[in-house]
Formats: sequence, C-alpha cells, structure tokens
Amino acid sequence: MHHVTQAALGWMVVAGLVAPGCGGGGGTGGPAMDAIDLGSGKDRWTGREEAGDLPGETPGTDLSGEAEAGSPDGEEVETGPLPGTFGWPCTDGAKDCASGFCVPSDQGMVCTKMCYEDCPPGWTCSLVQLTGSDTTYICLQTSTNLCRPCLADSDCASGTAGVPGSRCVAFGDEEGSFCGLLCSEDKDCPEGYGCAEVKVGRGETATRQCLPDSGTCNCSQYAIQVAAKTACVRKDEGGHA
Repeated sequence: MHHVTQAALGWMVVAGLVAPGCGGGGGTGGPAMDAIDLGSGKDRWTGREEAGDLPGETPGTDLSGEAEAGSPDGEEVETGPLPGTFGWPCTDGAKDCASGFCVPSDQGMVCTKMCYEDCPPGWTCSLVQLTGSDTTYICLQTSTNLCRPCLADSDCASGTAGVPGSRCVAFGDEEGSFCGLLCSEDKDCPEGYGCAEVKVGRGETATRQCLPDSGTCNCSQYAIQVAAKTACVRKDEGGHA
C-alpha cells in the first residue's frame, strides 16, 4: 500500500549506539506528514497496465504547471511551479494541490500530477488506489529515499517513497547506513550516483544499488521532514567506541 507518514524531528540513542538523523537541515557523515493514503496498486517496478487518456484531458498536454514569464529582451524565464501545480510544496493534497495528491519527493512533500505514461525525468507514472475501489495514475519520484539515513531495508523499500528492492547499505561504523536504489546499470541512477554491487544484511547478499559517486550522502529535505535516522558508533581519539 502506498502511504506516507509523519514523524517528529529529533535524535535517538539505542543500546549505546548514537543514531544521528536528518533533523537540523545539514548533511550527515554518510549517504529521510500525513498527506494522503494512496492505497495499494500494481507495483510500479513489476509493470502495470497501459494507462489510457484521463477524462477531460488532451493527450500530450503539459500538466507541470510551471510558470514562464517573458523577460525584457523577449526570452522566456522559468519562475518555478504555480501554487497547487506539480512541484508546489504541500501538506494536504485536497487543500493544496490541483490534482488532489501531495506526495514525497527529495524536496519534501510536493504536489504531483495525474499522468498518461510520461512524467518528468526521475518520476514514474504509477497506479495508485484511492478510497474504495477507484484507481488512478500519478507521477511518483523514484529516488525520494536515495541516501536517506536508515536502520532497516523497510526504511528504503516501503511506503509511497519506497522502491521495492532498495536496500539499507552500511557505509561504515562511524558513518552509519543509508538507502540505496535498486539498479542494473549506471543509467538507472540519478546524476551524481553510480550503480555498484554491494553486500548487505547479515548474510552479505550481493545486490546492485545506486550509491553516491562522492561516497558521502547528505540529508534531503524529505529526510529532514521525516527525521530519518541511522545507527553509528562514535570513537574517541584512541579509537575506542
């Protein structure tokens, strides 16, 4: 079931391990609000039925809602999303978004749009279930949880922001663990990330995940909003935990 949750910002200490999280707007030492219950639909990574034209919409219509203003010399200048359109910050889809959907993104909770097949780069047209048996297709970002501090695979793979197969990858005892993104090759990853084979879990299962080329993750706005946490071991100058 696609859904989003709200958590308080903060820090957590568990069993002697410091669990730093994204609560202050800064980066971490390594590689996340209740808006709407989207229900369950066909997994967007295992395929879906072909989406038909939406009622009242013209195929190929640009639904992004990005405003463009003419400059004095006649050139078009992008001014960002209009209120309620795709990419506009939101807390309640029914009140804030023209589409009625407020979803997670790496910029925090934003309005999305209904789709036919195409979505902006980094977003995928996904089937979601509404109240009752109604369904619709909306654009969801695929990399929202990428580099989110994590404690378990479920932090990376579940919920509206999750992508099945994404794993919580250890970056070192002092750095903690952060979400990867399931991939097959580099082109499956956002700019600044590469598809690398890593071993995860107690059984050290091999998997391919998008990981930052820099080897370091910073907290996204969404990671800050949900106060994402990871467990790490802080050592003193003598190397003792």
